[in-house]
Amino acid sequence: MARSTFDVWAWRRLLMVAMPVALLLLGGCTPLVRQRTLPPSIRAVHVPMILNRTSQPGLEERLTAAVQTEVLADGRLRLVKRREADAIVMIELTDFDRVGFTFDGDEFPTTQLFRVEATLEIRENIPGTPLIGGRRRLVVEQPYDADTRSIAYNALPDSLEFFYEGFGRQVVQELLTGDYSGVNDDRGDDQPEAPAPAVLVPGR
Repeated sequence: MARSTFDVWAWRRLLMVAMPVALLLLGGCTPLVRQRTLPPSIRAVHVPMILNRTSQPGLEERLTAAVQTEVLADGRLRLVKRREADAIVMIELTDFDRVGFTFDGDEFPTTQLFRVEATLEIRENIPGTPLIGGRRRLVVEQPYDADTRSIAYNALPDSLEFFYEGFGRQVVQELLTGDYSGVNDDRGDDQPEAPAPAVLVPGR
């Protein structure tokens, strides 16, 4: 009986030592937030309605809401009215497409891809000031299971919701952690080469 009591206390002591170590190791697997590169003077932003130059109606409303939601969720910037903002975040959609990505032996599309191209401009809320970091081009892609025969199939509305969320995350990531090495240069008319498409896995 005494030995049994000793074993219980030994296990408790072992767990007390092991648990912090295990939590530390698990914490090391948590994705790290990328370091902020947006100038520290920008603490509050205004995100007006996105300009939609694609043939997809209503896309600007859903993507504007997604970007605003992600700014609030991230928490490093305040989302405010235009007159209270340090900077204005302007987004223009230039292309949207939905294409087959993978096919089965019968040429049936098993995976399709949402793809949107956009430009992102960040300007201090002072008339006549240059863009902060120039004009950026974003290419956001997200595959989704389009095979209605598959158990992994997601209805189109659900897949679109994942796509909207992914676009919002990509915009906020570029806003906060993009390249601002040329913040003192007026490069408002420059269009740098588009970065590699961001492939977003459905779900968070």
